[in-house]
Amino acid sequence: AAATTAAASSAPAAAAQAVVYMNWATDDLGMKRENEQLALFAQQNPALKVTMTAVSSSGYQDKLLAGLAGGTGPDVFRDNPADALPLISKGQLASFDPMLATSTNGWWGSKDVKPGVMNWGRAYGKQYGFPIGTGAYYDFSVNRDIWRTTGLADPPVQYNDPSWTFDYVLDAAKKITKGGPPPQQFGINTGMSWSFLHPVVQSWGGDFMDPKTGEFLWTSSSAADGIQWMADLQLKQHVAPSGTENTGGVFNFEKGRLGLTWSTFNLAMYLLSTVGDQFQWDMLPPPHQAGKKPVIWFYVSWAVLNKSSKVPENAWAFLYWYGGPQGQGVPVEYAWTAPLFSSLDSRFASRLGASGAKKNLAIASDFLQYSSPERPELNPRFSESMKILNPALAKVASGQSTANNAMQEIKTPMDQLLKQGMQEAAAAGS
Repeated sequence: AAATTAAASSAPAAAAQAVVYMNWATDDLGMKRENEQLALFAQQNPALKVTMTAVSSSGYQDKLLAGLAGGTGPDVFRDNPADALPLISKGQLASFDPMLATSTNGWWGSKDVKPGVMNWGRAYGKQYGFPIGTGAYYDFSVNRDIWRTTGLADPPVQYNDPSWTFDYVLDAAKKITKGGPPPQQFGINTGMSWSFLHPVVQSWGGDFMDPKTGEFLWTSSSAADGIQWMADLQLKQHVAPSGTENTGGVFNFEKGRLGLTWSTFNLAMYLLSTVGDQFQWDMLPPPHQAGKKPVIWFYVSWAVLNKSSKVPENAWAFLYWYGGPQGQGVPVEYAWTAPLFSSLDSRFASRLGASGAKKNLAIASDFLQYSSPERPELNPRFSESMKILNPALAKVASGQSTANNAMQEIKTPMDQLLKQGMQEAAAAGS
């Protein structure tokens, strides 16, 4: 509390003018969470006023960019790293480094901050964001009722369980799947998006790109094998529904006809409402290759500071509070974000209530040693590279191409983009 008070008291001159904070939390649960955070800030900082603007994700970037260009942009706002990088290049985001250097007796640099997590907000050698909304890609949501009625023992719940391998997952999915036609129940679905495939490939010993040169590396045999394993859950093993079989979402997890779904633990509050009491569900860690650790990749968004804010001291006071343990306590309780501060571990998913207390909540506090340090999404050309990668993955998912052939076909343009991005990042950080 001392750090918050100290930061806030440094801005008496601007106290009368509100800090404008913008995000894309337009759903009921998201709005409730954000409003609770702002109410808590107002309670602790009565001299400072913050107003929130929530814009749906579909129109968020257009409104944000128009505001920044016209000098009416928000003072503090949420952004994805890939979208924030161009703003840094244009000089529209403020680096936190000068303010952090003068922040004393606060949470920054304290032992409460878990090792390395604040680096998720760094780009070009500087701190441009506080990581928020952090979700592990991936975990599994499991339908425990299906597992038990199939006669399977409860699946492992710890990251370091040596039995929880990809072979274990496939074997269980085969036993759960009940054929047809039409099929009645599936063991698992597929996660053919980059967010799921990236940690899967790393678990198989591959990597997306060379972190020094930007060379595209999903052409390696280990990477292609991991991608093909995912696609073959539907194509070869028939333990996952095809798009046609899942028409109308009949095999979506909340329908109660799927044993496992690729997910992330910050969807827990949403499962509480979409699944309710239909069946017993829980969260499981990702599997691994025999004798190796599982790998997870953390999605993060950033809370950032408009360099042209008209109330920079107040904006920083709010942002420092919002990105620290006091501000992040509420979203941790809602399971919206992984606890990045040790003091918040015990509060994770507490809003799930009595049913939540029975869930595998340790999955959100035991993640650090399994988290990949690589951040490919900070390559300035990452978003552009996805426009090449995603159609190739779609060909693999449909069986039109093998993973090996599809990745080989796009290697040249992916190399060109990702290497160009590394060069641009180096130039921006020099």
